[in-house]
Amino acid sequence: MESSIQAVHSMSKVALKTFDHLHTAHMNRQKKRLGEFVQYFETRYEVMNYEDKQKLNKFIESEAGESLLADYADSILKVSSDRVMMAMALLFCNGADFSDVEKSSFIKASKNLDDDLINFYTLAHNRKKIERDNIPYSRCTVSNVDCEDFTSRGWDKETIAVYIYELIQMRLLLPDPSSHGSYAGADNSWSIHYGISTRTQKIVNLLVKSQALLIDSKS
Repeated sequence: MESSIQAVHSMSKVALKTFDHLHTAHMNRQKKRLGEFVQYFETRYEVMNYEDKQKLNKFIESEAGESLLADYADSILKVSSDRVMMAMALLFCNGADFSDVEKSSFIKASKNLDDDLINFYTLAHNRKKIERDNIPYSRCTVSNVDCEDFTSRGWDKETIAVYIYELIQMRLLLPDPSSHGSYAGADNSWSIHYGISTRTQKIVNLLVKSQALLIDSKS
């Protein structure tokens, strides 16, 4: 009985020590990510003109600014991509032509964006598009006969499908604007359709700009 009590007591010490290490690691990661965001924020802030700086400072000190910062902080701690981190800093400094709704949408999507998905997104968005009067936005297609630009970069057909549907769920790509949908034929042929718009193009442009700023900051 006594040996069992000692064993439990010993395990409790190990558990407590493990908890302390986990807590320290978690706090250090939070500080690191928030520090990186502040660094990227300063990169943009330094090139703003005086009037824009004053306007931003006033907004940060307002109730609305405090609420927005809280939303950013929550997402920043979950972001894994430096490009996304820089993009969020640009948005906070009004360094991109985004509406409040578009900013909110990107912030929500940011925690699910890693560099591999961003690379895929950029490639998918730059594919040939179809525009017709009877569809609300442009339509793009990936099929078994024209997916080499994806497969040559290591994305197989399953990953292509998963990534496109993930991006649609994140509102970074749009659902197929036509009624045809995806198909798979008897001869193993397949195609996946999705939509792009001026809004999604702004997101791609933002990520491209973020990459350029990151390169400049390291040079």
